[in-house]
Amino acid sequence: MNIRLAITSTDGVTVNKQFEIADTFFIYEVVDNNKVFIEKRNIERYSATTNNVRFKRNRFKTIYESLKDCTTLITNSIELETMEKIKEYGINIKTDTGYIASLAL
Repeated sequence: MNIRLAITSTDGVTVNKQFEIADTFFIYEVVDNNKVFIEKRNIERYSATTNNVRFKRNRFKTIYESLKDCTTLITNSIELETMEKIKEYGINIKTDTGYIASLAL
């Protein structure tokens, strides 16, 4: 099975965006233990703010359409309730910061 990553980033270089306010996913496929860039996906933000974000099923369904071919979401932070709902859809979640090229797989 291929591993496909969705990474929240503003620049495609670092993991530097919280899931709820991300408007871009950088998609990578793991091939021979290396990350290969596939595409940049622009999305509508899940929330306008990072304060007290509650799960929004309709908003999440739209974002899920952009993530459904990915096995793992990597973001620098995510609200617990949102994280649990994403896991219910079968997507693994990893919180991390730093350079995308340096992420441990």
